[in-house]
Amino acid sequence: MITIYHGYYPGLLKPFKPIPPKIDTSKIIKIVEDVKSSGDEALNYYNKIFYGADTVISGLYVSRVDIREAYYEYPEDYIDAIDALIARVKSIERRVLSSLTTTETPSEGIQVVNIVKPLKSVGIVLPSSKHPTYLIMVAVPAIVAGVKNIIALVPPDHNGDIHPALKIIADRLGIMLYRVGIPHSIAALEYSTQSIPRVDKIVALYDPLVLETLRYIGLTDYIVLDRPRDLIILSDSTGDPEFIAWDMIAQMEYPYEARVILFTIGKALAEEVASIVNQLVYSSLLNREYIIKNLKYSAIVSISEWDDAIKAVNELSPEYVTVIAERDIQYRILNYINNVNVIMIGGYTPHAFIKYMSGVNYICPSGGESVVRGGLSVLDYVKLIRVVRVNPEAISYDLDRVKNILDLEGLANHYISLFKRLEYHR
Repeated sequence: MITIYHGYYPGLLKPFKPIPPKIDTSKIIKIVEDVKSSGDEALNYYNKIFYGADTVISGLYVSRVDIREAYYEYPEDYIDAIDALIARVKSIERRVLSSLTTTETPSEGIQVVNIVKPLKSVGIVLPSSKHPTYLIMVAVPAIVAGVKNIIALVPPDHNGDIHPALKIIADRLGIMLYRVGIPHSIAALEYSTQSIPRVDKIVALYDPLVLETLRYIGLTDYIVLDRPRDLIILSDSTGDPEFIAWDMIAQMEYPYEARVILFTIGKALAEEVASIVNQLVYSSLLNREYIIKNLKYSAIVSISEWDDAIKAVNELSPEYVTVIAERDIQYRILNYINNVNVIMIGGYTPHAFIKYMSGVNYICPSGGESVVRGGLSVLDYVKLIRVVRVNPEAISYDLDRVKNILDLEGLANHYISLFKRLEYHR
């Protein structure tokens, strides 16, 4: 049964951080060194050891023949759904990218142009092929950024293959796909092998083996974000208890640790939602084993005022927040919530739709990390370069000011380099 709390106080709940298992670093070191020395041979060996997969037979690289066969697995409307999701993620990321290229004039005679340059290559590491849309969320921002070389490494199943939908998605995106598991995929992307080139940046979904391998190699240019783990729902009496209960069930059906917390104004809605959730949990639901496992992380909290909910959100730093309330309350909550990645407004903005068809990227920092960064976006795949032009009049106008700054810095020759230009200009 789901836990209900009546009243909230700081510390009642903690940011959601699954406890990672202990990793034998010596094994990581051996794997990395084997990949460095033996290349593809080591990748095939560790695919067999960790996944029971014979990729010597199936091949590390997913070929055009493999991709053509994958299309036979799904009707055309599935392909249409994949294309629609890709198009919507692209649309949002393009708007972000276009906002970065600007021309500024901070003062007369000074022009600053902000231009954006993409990274040359990116390697994507997925922890499994169970959720194919991970590839869309990680790869599309890189494509919009203009990254030319994008490769994705995905663990094979025991038959040496990967989810057919992943092959189709890779084809629709125009990126290379390989059957390589973790942690040897990280070593391959850093040191290269006969089949896999080295990349400028690695983007991986959270896995303890991935993190430990990155630490050993000493990489600095990588991103490790997580799958959707943490949802908070804030609702007043206008919330539909059945809608909310199903949203809670949906969040709990992930095969990994995931949590949902409902904050309600008053006890009535809390009790009603709890009753429905408990009935659903013990019915014949699909993915019931995951729901029962994640039920222990989840909770319902009845509160008397919205300030408690706002404090809780900022304390717990979830990935997603749903707000179901009157319009004036919505604006108040929006103004004071800081530590979250996506805020969904209203009872008809369910996270199941937002994550999988709105175009909003669902790859976000978890475990309270939304305090310091947002979700994955085109910003993670570009470099901002500033092109500056100054005329003599601007230097003359600000000469005294810049002299004072240079005095503070102790840089006398900097000032002379400016003054000489003005002498010449006269």
